[in-house]
Amino acid sequence: MSSEGFIFPLSFAQQRLWFLEQLQPDIAVYNLPLAFRLCGLLNVNALEYAIDEVVRRHEALRTTFAVEQGQPVQVIAPTLALTVEHIDLRHLPEADRDSEAGRVLASRLRDWRFTRFRVPSLPLSKNLTYRNSHASCALASIRRS
Repeated sequence: MSSEGFIFPLSFAQQRLWFLEQLQPDIAVYNLPLAFRLCGLLNVNALEYAIDEVVRRHEALRTTFAVEQGQPVQVIAPTLALTVEHIDLRHLPEADRDSEAGRVLASRLRDWRFTRFRVPSLPLSKNLTYRNSHASCALASIRRS
């Protein structure tokens, strides 16, 4: 283990991703956007805890690439806490909330779709919630696969 985390050789799939990253460093083809409408009360703290728990349990979500002695390796961070951006649209007139939510979500996902996640650095994902009423909200997420 190094100061950054646990170091292992790359799998064949990771070698391919690393090689493509070297050829075209600005490529965003491996970004996976997702959006979910959530109905009911959202406990933001529970959502953030759940995301952190998934990241804690799955090393792939904490893995980056580095070069050690001229060879690419995977570095698994021991811990990683992700942030969730929150947007509250309840200040808008009720008739405007859904259209504004759709606009915000489409804009953010479009921006994120072409976000250049630097494979050598964490985090390799972004998360956003927006609330358009007391019992209605959405979760948007994008991650680098």
